[in-house]
Amino acid sequence: MTEVPLIFLLGPCILGATKIPVIDVTDLYHPCQDIGDNFDLITAYALPEIDLRAVILDCTDEWRSGSRLDPGFIPVTQLNYKLQSQCANGQIKSQ
Repeated sequence: MTEVPLIFLLGPCILGATKIPVIDVTDLYHPCQDIGDNFDLITAYALPEIDLRAVILDCTDEWRSGSRLDPGFIPVTQLNYKLQSQCANGQIKSQ
């Protein structure tokens, strides 16, 4: 997958155009195993240029087996409540 610098995506928004629809795919767990995932998610909610449409939780059995890590439904639900958002969320299982 090709990474595009954020300024190229946000450029039209900075000039007053409409918000950019975004689906955030993250390997966010609860409790967190990587604090960076929390910051990524909060950023997607917080940027006024972003229209966050959905959060997809990409959780693997490798991380979940033998641990108490669960997919990050709780943080997403908390952010939806606090920010009065209706952002959809769901889980996919990668190999």
